[in-house]
Amino acid sequence: MSDREFTATFFALRVGLVFAALLVMLAPALVLIVQGELLPTISDSWWTDARTVFVVGASAASCLLVVVRGDTLTEQTLLNLAGALGFIVASVACVPRAENGRPVAVYDPDVAQLNTFALGGLLIIGFLVWAVAARLPVEMRSWSWHVDGWPRRILTGALPAFLAVGAVAFVVARDALATRAHSPAAVAMFALLGLVAMLRTSRGVHFLQRIGDAPVERSLTSVRLDPGPDTAASLKRFDTLYTAVAVAMLAVDVIAVVLFLAVEKPGWLLFVEAALLILFMIFWAAQTREAWLELRRRAAHPG
Repeated sequence: MSDREFTATFFALRVGLVFAALLVMLAPALVLIVQGELLPTISDSWWTDARTVFVVGASAASCLLVVVRGDTLTEQTLLNLAGALGFIVASVACVPRAENGRPVAVYDPDVAQLNTFALGGLLIIGFLVWAVAARLPVEMRSWSWHVDGWPRRILTGALPAFLAVGAVAFVVARDALATRAHSPAAVAMFALLGLVAMLRTSRGVHFLQRIGDAPVERSLTSVRLDPGPDTAASLKRFDTLYTAVAVAMLAVDVIAVVLFLAVEKPGWLLFVEAALLILFMIFWAAQTREAWLELRRRAAHPG
């Protein structure tokens, strides 16, 4: 792949993530516009005529998270896991809620069956993708990762371990997984994305370097290891933004879990989900902007 093609792909994937998140947010907005109904949660779009919009948006975002290349093996692993969890969010309908926000007592058995088929299909595809990737030549699998020893073993084993745990859960608790997997998967996905945002900061990059996971040469995060006088101010601004996004995403995630468990009628959950998606879009838009500025700087100073 030429530098021009690589750059175009870099921007296309990240812009695609922003639009995929917008598509997810569009689903409840369409329900409000067409039916005049404000849903208790964005995820409840699955139970409306806007189901396709929600599922397509969530699936597209999940696919892009898997495809996007991280600058370190740690970031790549977190993105892959977040994408895998995103597919669960897209494929397994949430527990439906009544207009007052309370969960409906009986989960539709036909939908639960569909969820079971979806989870089974995801597991099969996941194992196939992992098996094919494991058979690729080393130079295609490694992609210039600078990490060895126990960090590499843990990171490369994370995805097959996730698939193995999912397979065991599918066998021993299939019904519970088919009806309850949506919310835990969403919480875990945003927690991982919050960590990804934190690892894009200078502190995050230096931490990864200390454990032996240095960023790929000439990547955005590699600039943070040795910033020049012409990049220091810009990096500081983006560090502040990434830190704010990471802290906010993790904090909102924790608050959502606490309130969900403590409040009987969580009518606020729609706005919590919207906040997480907005933070998601801000992160990828900021990363796109940072890359654009860095490309302009390198074009002006080729050395």
